[in-house]
Amino acid sequence: MSDQIEIGSSPQRSASKRFVLLFLLGLSCFIFVARLHTYDEPVEHDITTAAVIANEMRAGRHYYSEVWENKPPAVHIANVIAQDLFGYGRGSIYALNVALSIITLLGVYVAASSSGMGRTAGLWAAVFWTVISGDLDLQANQPNLEAFMNGPIIWTFALLLRQPRSDNASDKSYIPWSIAIGCVLALASFYKPQCAIYGICFAIALVAYPPELSPKRRKQAVREFLIIATVGAAAWAAFFAYFSVTGRFQILYTTMFVYPRYYSGNVFINLLSSLGRHLYPTQLQVISPLIFLTLVGGIIAWFKGSRRPWVLLIAYAVATQVTIGISGRFYSHYYQLWLPLFAVGASWAMIQLTHVIREQFAAWLPQAFAVIALLFILQSELWVYSMSPQQWSKREYGNVYAASEELANEIKKFLAPNETLYVFGSEPSFYFLTNRRPPVGFFFIQDAAGGPLAGELTTKAINDLERNPPDLVILMNDVIGEKTTGPAPARLGPEHPLRAWVSQHYCPVAINRNAAFSICARPGSALEKRKAYQDLVTELSIYRDVTPDDN
Repeated sequence: MSDQIEIGSSPQRSASKRFVLLFLLGLSCFIFVARLHTYDEPVEHDITTAAVIANEMRAGRHYYSEVWENKPPAVHIANVIAQDLFGYGRGSIYALNVALSIITLLGVYVAASSSGMGRTAGLWAAVFWTVISGDLDLQANQPNLEAFMNGPIIWTFALLLRQPRSDNASDKSYIPWSIAIGCVLALASFYKPQCAIYGICFAIALVAYPPELSPKRRKQAVREFLIIATVGAAAWAAFFAYFSVTGRFQILYTTMFVYPRYYSGNVFINLLSSLGRHLYPTQLQVISPLIFLTLVGGIIAWFKGSRRPWVLLIAYAVATQVTIGISGRFYSHYYQLWLPLFAVGASWAMIQLTHVIREQFAAWLPQAFAVIALLFILQSELWVYSMSPQQWSKREYGNVYAASEELANEIKKFLAPNETLYVFGSEPSFYFLTNRRPPVGFFFIQDAAGGPLAGELTTKAINDLERNPPDLVILMNDVIGEKTTGPAPARLGPEHPLRAWVSQHYCPVAINRNAAFSICARPGSALEKRKAYQDLVTELSIYRDVTPDDN
């Protein structure tokens, strides 16, 4: 009899697995097509910075010492790999965009279907993620840093939920599993060091509320997180050792430990401010049904005693809130970190609802709640696909990136292949769009305006410009001020050496409220005499009323 059951159930299990795989493949195809819609969207400056730095790394320039940004190198290495496969341009950005969304999709499914929640919960979570993962108001349709972070974070969560545990003291299967979790969490921290907060919160949750609430389980949870922490510490030790051997330890140390105090200020004040109006901004209202379902599911689970996965979810939420708030910069794309969490939480709520609904309704009523939530989200998410990529950009960021792309396209028409440009401002998309290599190694004026590396970066920039004078300088007028201020707003006053150098060697850098951009050809260059350049100088007034959104 048991053999018959096993034979009969095996095809059913295989069919169920095939259905899940096909369903996830279908959702992946949806993501692939949805991201195509904004393939040509004017690209945000964090994304183009990563692309430009990756291209410079491929050309042999060293990170931190020759090209610099206040981030660990993982995002740039990912861009290097994408550019090696798909070339330097929009294709590699699109490939990253799709790949990151699908990696997170799979992690959401695995997490949601864990802890006895089952495939139904996993598939609903995957659907929720697919629909919200490209949200316009959260700037989620393009691969900002949060898109890189979400994948390893949700996979850390999923692997913790599926961590093998045994009463057999000789069973050491948790060791390789913990090493794998440590590697995934370490990867997340190399995108943004604040991801270590997730490890701390997960550790507290598992040690405080281990399986079966037994001392034996608590000791094993401690051992697991000691392994995870050791892997993370070893990864960062190797990272610092490599940069020390290559002569870049000091700039790495300053970037990781000193610069954040300039950029972020007082973290305690930042965290307090994150609990006010920044806790639930209007951009998150699109996922209100998922938030509501998650809260309902958590309450039911608490009273029904099935608390452990929800305790981990609470730890996930605390870590997300701290990660968003710690920098004091509440940009819209930061809130993308909530999306996988609430996709999972809402799907778990459906399972919890079956425990409190009358038996005759339990099979369909929770599904009805999920459908209603999905329809609510769809009416907010689908209509935006009637907008053009340029309209998406203007809705997300204002006119600055659309105007930058328009100007870059005009410059490409008259700039000779061997001619170069320099952007005096915080818009590296000009290098990306014109396919010109940057003459200097940093890309945001805030880094020259103040902070522990301002003097070093400014000196290097002036030396680079003197060694290879660009044919064209693009002035972003929003970074020109009466005095030097930073990091926000970042402006250079007339006394700043970099502004003074440009004024002396190209054209007077003065406050101009009538246009977003000005351009200056190198005096005596062939470009200066070119009619197309002269015409553009007189036409730049069309770029009026551009208010850059520093994000």
